[in-house]
Amino acid sequence: MDEEVLSWLLDSDPALRWQVLRDLCGAPAAEWEAERARVAREGWGAELLSHRDTSGRWTRKLYGEKWVSTTYSLLELRQYGLQGEVVRDSCALFLTDDIWRADMCIAGFALTLLTWAGLPHDEVLEFVLAGQRPDGGWNCQSGQHSSFHTTINVLEGVPDVAAAARAREFLLVHRLYRSHRTGEVVKPEFLRPVFPPRWRYDVLRALDHFWSVGELDDERLTDALDVLTSKRGKDGRWKVAAPYPGKVWFELEPRGGPSRWNTLRALRVLSRPRLAPC
Repeated sequence: MDEEVLSWLLDSDPALRWQVLRDLCGAPAAEWEAERARVAREGWGAELLSHRDTSGRWTRKLYGEKWVSTTYSLLELRQYGLQGEVVRDSCALFLTDDIWRADMCIAGFALTLLTWAGLPHDEVLEFVLAGQRPDGGWNCQSGQHSSFHTTINVLEGVPDVAAAARAREFLLVHRLYRSHRTGEVVKPEFLRPVFPPRWRYDVLRALDHFWSVGELDDERLTDALDVLTSKRGKDGRWKVAAPYPGKVWFELEPRGGPSRWNTLRALRVLSRPRLAPC
């Protein structure tokens, strides 16, 4: 591990620093857990929480305005590592608002957030499992072939082991970004890591999921790992990719410069087992 890059990553917001301590430094649990607890009180986490109203919402509609709606705000806080219990009342809105029935991506988000907050999710899970396609993935649209976007949105929250395994196989058959018929890149945007990913799919988001479940050894991930490595700069860092258009509460990282979020996620994927203590 490049010490300069590591120091740069540690000189950051608690939302990112606790993950560096856990995933790249192998720090004791007490150390990174203490840092994680700061997410609710300081930095990006506290700033995003400050926009929540007394009803537990960021916007009137549970899902809607991108990227400031309640749903996207909650997803971002989860990616920061906020403990779900802090916003349990906000996540519970999915128990009384069944907007998730209108779109499989929203159903995936609902399942992710309800599970994160430790809330009942059987009804949403049943809906999601019933919608899994024969190829193992999911799609918000009609047709037989699953969507990479919808599949990752559901996969990140689905607790059913068999369903998750089928979904990961769908991604592996496509080597994470290629057509299973022609071998061509499905969409160039899949090769452009963006954080926060919102509802979009890319190879780093997918690889980070495989890392989180300890399944990075499949040979079919080689192409995606090579893509990720190729995007590493001479300074050992990955750049900020242009964010997807939409309103935000605040900018996370200056555009055009090196990205701590992409660098953290890329390094933990490429290191696979956690590295030695800092």
